[in-house]
Amino acid sequence: MEQQFYSLLTQVGKAKLVNYHVLGKTLNLSKIQVGDGGDKKGKAVFPTEDDSKLVNLRWEGNINRIYVDNKNENYLSVEAFIPEDIGGWYITEFGIVDDEGDLVVIGGYPKTYKPKLTQGSGSSLYLKVLFEVSNAENVQLKVDPSVVMASQGFVFDQLDSHIKDNNPHNQYVKKEIYNSSQKLISTELSRLPIYPEVLNKEHRLTITDNGNGTITIDKGQVIRWRGHKDFPTESYTEAQRTFNIDNNKIYHLRWNPLKGFSLNDLEDSKYNPKKQSHINEDFDGDYDDILLVTLLPENDIYEIVSSDKTRPCFDSGWIKISAQAGKNSYKEAKHNLRRIPNRWVAQIKADGQEGNQGNIDAIYLSGFANTTDDDKEGKSYGGVVVAFTEKKFHISVPTKSNHSNEGTIVMLGDGWGVNSKGATMLKNVEIKVIGWY
Repeated sequence: MEQQFYSLLTQVGKAKLVNYHVLGKTLNLSKIQVGDGGDKKGKAVFPTEDDSKLVNLRWEGNINRIYVDNKNENYLSVEAFIPEDIGGWYITEFGIVDDEGDLVVIGGYPKTYKPKLTQGSGSSLYLKVLFEVSNAENVQLKVDPSVVMASQGFVFDQLDSHIKDNNPHNQYVKKEIYNSSQKLISTELSRLPIYPEVLNKEHRLTITDNGNGTITIDKGQVIRWRGHKDFPTESYTEAQRTFNIDNNKIYHLRWNPLKGFSLNDLEDSKYNPKKQSHINEDFDGDYDDILLVTLLPENDIYEIVSSDKTRPCFDSGWIKISAQAGKNSYKEAKHNLRRIPNRWVAQIKADGQEGNQGNIDAIYLSGFANTTDDDKEGKSYGGVVVAFTEKKFHISVPTKSNHSNEGTIVMLGDGWGVNSKGATMLKNVEIKVIGWY
């Protein structure tokens, strides 16, 4: 019995494939055609190499996929889909056309009816045909990616390959490696010696008195822990940010990264076993805990506090101070401190007496908050006199001639200034606060 279903290269297809192999070019397959053999009921055909077209073309469309057959490397498989709205005829022949419009492969196809949607049983039809070539590497698909469809078999093959691949997404970090790295990073960062701080303009938490015996911590604020991890206040529920208060009591509102916000009664023996004053330094914050607000009973006063350790180190930039502004004048530079620090670190520079100018650059100043007299001088470091009081911080600036009392820079409660004593001896005075501890 004569073989009825087969495929072969046309004379044009053979010539092109040989020529392209010699020239190192590729034969670009673009379209697939189907026909009914010249009879609407479907007529068997027996194509030859000399054919240049189908007996009766019914449909031509884009090739969806072309690949080397996994059982024979000299066979190419070609796939296509005929849409559900196309049909109403039989398929008995097929052809494959290159990107120049030439029929390069022709073949007989098992008689198959292709219904269309208007007939009540329309469905898309998957076509798969094979043809033999001696040089499969010289054939490739010329395809419009906008019309490509994936066959179910192709999807399953790809999915199976994906699942079996030990590392299908090598552009990504593996989950176990990422989690391990994040844990290590978090562990190391959690050791940073940086105190919590509130990231708003005043570096102090804002709260709302609801007028019904409750207070609520406002949204839109951020608490930064250990200098690297942010805790937005809106990440806490309203219930977690709202507290009942007794206006006759004193409270401390605190925060830590594990427990969040807590309101502590100063009369609570667990919180305050020594019955200490609410201003006692024992209540100041540490790296993992911060005192944010003290609620006082007198006239419903809320003392918004920020521990002296809240911002342990910063660069104020150079603050210019006029030497001619008069006694106790100052340039405002708020520091947001609750307490006088034990020690300051700053830099200062100034020009001395005319004819004897010289910048005092990069002199680090430090001192102890243990003086009681505003005019009392504290300890001297490198020729710079430093003194602290509850509200003021004195720095006696020497000129190049080292006369230490020719001018005094003063820190008031809310800023910096120049004492008029010997002020004319100083010009272009600037100070830069680096930090405190």
